[in-house]
Formats: sequence, structure tokens, C-alpha cells
Amino acid sequence: MSKMRETIVSIIVPVYNREKVIERCLQSLQAQTYKQLEIIVVDDGSQDQSAEICMAMAAIDSRIKVIKQTNGGVSSARNRGIKEAAGKYLMFLDSDDVYEADTVDSMMEYAAENTLCICGMRRIDQHGKSKDYVYDQTPVSYYDSDYYFEIDRLRLFYSVCNKLYIKEIIIKNGLFFDENIHYTEDFIFNLHYYQHIDRVILINKPYYHYIDCDQNSLSKDNQQNFLKGTLANNQTVVEYLNANPQIPEVLKARCYHSFLVNILCYLDRSNSFFKVDRKAASALISDAMKDMERWLPYANHKTRMEFWLLKHKLFLTDRIIRAIYFKWFA
Repeated sequence: MSKMRETIVSIIVPVYNREKVIERCLQSLQAQTYKQLEIIVVDDGSQDQSAEICMAMAAIDSRIKVIKQTNGGVSSARNRGIKEAAGKYLMFLDSDDVYEADTVDSMMEYAAENTLCICGMRRIDQHGKSKDYVYDQTPVSYYDSDYYFEIDRLRLFYSVCNKLYIKEIIIKNGLFFDENIHYTEDFIFNLHYYQHIDRVILINKPYYHYIDCDQNSLSKDNQQNFLKGTLANNQTVVEYLNANPQIPEVLKARCYHSFLVNILCYLDRSNSFFKVDRKAASALISDAMKDMERWLPYANHKTRMEFWLLKHKLFLTDRIIRAIYFKWFA
């Protein structure tokens, strides 16, 4: 066995009320061909049988470690996992999702020469329809400003679940998740980490499977507080980006676009469009437009169109166009 294959990789799995899917998630980790794993499950105050299921699996697999804490949110759970991790390398997996069996093996193949390994992603919807986001060339290690554009173009920068991190970089630089941010927390964490590395590799396989389901999870806000939370979080993100001018403008543009997407998600989540708090949504969108407009040159045509429609408060028109787009082209 090579020295790298003896290196422990800690995989942190935050869990909150996921009794229907957590076993599938952990089974995908148990099936990894890379065996030197520490699987840290942080139960974030679940009120269902999630913790019991995890503890039963831990009883027959010593690699699984279950930690219980009072509910603090996904960032709190991940931070607890980072502090408890014994591995040299860290990965994160949400309890809805799964890895292909050779995910960790493939990441570790490139770990020695890179300070960040990124694999592709397969998104699977509620009907089993999938779409891959994958680097379509042979994996190459490099680091320059243009690489931001490549990672961003492939939508592979945001999530922490398709990456292999070096724990020492996280601990040494205090790169923990901001527990006051409730959306884009992955993005902010990755922005921090990206400023402390020198070599990145994109692996051309969709090893991470993001499974989009309709249950409540750590990453989904309660609709009642969604607008209020989105506004507060956006302000935090804007302040962070303005205080760090070294961050490439394309990533700033993507961050503002993420904020726009969250507003659109709010409009879509309502049982009826006409039940949306349109006055509150209008005020929030107007504030967003002021921040986003300077980044439009970095956005694609679809985002620019949505921006124009929302800026002019054509909410219903935007919704109809997006419904047609997703039906015909998604």
C-alpha cells in the first residue's frame, strides 16, 4: 500500500431529520474503494430516527463516528466535524446525496500535487432525470486567474461536496463556515480557501451525485423567513466581497447571481404565485439590482434577461418564461 493510500480522509456529514435518506448516503461512503476513511456524522438535533440509524450503522462499522449536538444549522454541524476530524484531508457530503464508489480514490490520486481537488457533479431531480456538470478535458493541475472562469462556467465552484480539502490549510487560517450566513455558505467557505492555495485540479468525472428532493433539509430555509434571511445574507456577502478586492470579478458576479436565483426560488416556492408577498419581493429585488448591475457584463444572456424583467417588476412574465425554458430545455 502506498503512503497516500494510508492517509486518512475525514468525510463530514451533517444530518437533520433525514431518516429516509441518511442510510443511502452512508452506504455510499462505506462502499468507497478507498478504505482509510473517517466518517463523521454530526446529528444537528434531529427529531426523527436519523441519529438512531447512524448509530446502528456505526455499531457495525468503526469508521463511522456519530456526534450529537443541539440544532445550530448546517454550518455549525460542519464546523463541529472539522474540529473533530483526525484526517489529513477533509471532504463534506450532505445527507441527501451520494458519492460513486471510487470518488475518494480518484481524488486522492491527485491530492499530493494539489491543494484543492474538484470533481464533477451529477444533479438528479425528483423524477430521476439527471444532468452532469463535468470538466470535459484530461485533468490538469494549474492555478491562474483564468481558471476561475473555467470552474465557474462548469458550476463546480459553489458546493463543498465535490471537493477534497487539506485540513491544515483550514485550521491554520481559521477557515470555518460562517454560522450567521444561511445561503451561499459553501461559496463563502470556498472563496476563503481559494485564497490560500496554489494548485487546483478539475477531475473529469461526475463522482458527486446531488439528489434534489422535496424534503426539508439543512440547506433549505423556511419560506416564511426566506425573504428576510435572503436580504440579511446578501448584505453580509456584499460586505465581504467589497472588503476583499482581490477576489476576481467573475466570482463576485456569480455571488450576486446566486442572490438573484434565491429570489426566483422564493417566487417559485409559493403554492400560488399571487400569494407571494409582492411588495416585500419588489423592495428586495430593487435593493439587489443596485448591487448587481455593475456585474452584468460577466453574466450570461439568460441572467441578463431575468435581471431586466425583475428590475422592471415583470414577475409573472419572468415566471412564465422560466417555466417554458425548464420544460423545453432543462
